[in-house]
Amino acid sequence: MAVSNPRFPHTCRIYRLDNATPWSDGEEVTLYEGECRKYTGYRPTDPDGVTKEIFALSIPLIMTRNGQMRAGDLVDITDRVGDWHGVVKSVMAGNLGTTLHWEDVKR
Repeated sequence: MAVSNPRFPHTCRIYRLDNATPWSDGEEVTLYEGECRKYTGYRPTDPDGVTKEIFALSIPLIMTRNGQMRAGDLVDITDRVGDWHGVVKSVMAGNLGTTLHWEDVKR
């Protein structure tokens, strides 16, 4: 029997493209796939004065050692509203897991 964890109600996949060239998109390398929690992060202002919304993503594992996750990685998230795609802006390890801040990318 599966146990419902309300702290991580969404699913996500975090990955990067290795060996990308101008002629090839490269190979997708999955870093994490499983439960997560997507929520609104913070809204920093760019030097040009434009405010952007940055989202946060919590996962229940610490995934920052040995460069496992880093800025520039990609995320695909499914929540109750729909599907999201984004680019990781920062990664922080905490006592209860890892938090990523990411920007939404429209497909």
